[in-house]
Amino acid sequence: MVKVPKIDLPVTVPDNMPHLNTIKVWLHFFQFLCGFIALWTVVPVISAENKFYGGSQAGPNWTLFVALFTIWIPPLLIYFPWTYHRKNKFKRIGKFALKPRTNLIFTAFCTLTWASAGIAMTVHANNPDNCNIDSERAKSDGDYESAWPTQCNSAKAAAGFSWITCFLCLGTLICSVIIFWNEKQLIQRNLRDHEQNKQETLVEQEEGHATLMVEHDQEEEHAKYQVATAVTTDVAPPQHTDYYQHHPQQTPTPPPHYPPMGSTPTPPIHQHQQQQQYPPYPNEAIASTMPMSTTQNY
Repeated sequence: MVKVPKIDLPVTVPDNMPHLNTIKVWLHFFQFLCGFIALWTVVPVISAENKFYGGSQAGPNWTLFVALFTIWIPPLLIYFPWTYHRKNKFKRIGKFALKPRTNLIFTAFCTLTWASAGIAMTVHANNPDNCNIDSERAKSDGDYESAWPTQCNSAKAAAGFSWITCFLCLGTLICSVIIFWNEKQLIQRNLRDHEQNKQETLVEQEEGHATLMVEHDQEEEHAKYQVATAVTTDVAPPQHTDYYQHHPQQTPTPPPHYPPMGSTPTPPIHQHQQQQQYPPYPNEAIASTMPMSTTQNY
């Protein structure tokens, strides 16, 4: 896991260039320093021309305008991000100054303007009329002979520092381009990862939905099976009840008893005879106890 800093800065540097922001800060610092020196050296040129000729030329005037108009950009790109990062102040300006697009626009503008100022001052310093001493003017003005060579040297120094400032701006421009390109690549990679994660999430959701549907179907089949099993087990089997048990008056008459073949049939005994049994007479009881004679007279 990558530890998230306390303040999330909108600047992304490549992994193989961890000190790119530090290099850009130092380039901004030297850009401000060289721009200030170019401004300091072009002022005597404009002053000498105004003093001896009543007006300055286009090259020094343009360099002065570029220096005054762009000298505040390096402090803007150094101080406000540092204050935002360390002191947590000037948040809006700090975020604006930290954006790679802002750095790209400002450094490109500074590079073009200082390149034009370097060209203008180089042409002005290499012009012989701006360095040669006019003998007639030297006779009329005693300060001219010493001041005019000084302004020529100042013009050459201003041209040199203008080019140095231009190259420093170009260096910051390259750093800004690298950071801006890296940020765009990171955004594209994050978008691709987000799209891939979204597709994977959709696939997982579809698979989960299909799994839930299958499980739901299985649960329905299992529920139907349980209902069918409960119906078949709860219904009692048909019991063969005895009709005559509930209707005793309809007791069937047993079939008649037939004696075996060759035996004397026994007359039927009526019900009233079975129920009425009388004791034998006394003579019959005595006779039954007496022994019978074994001899018979014929």
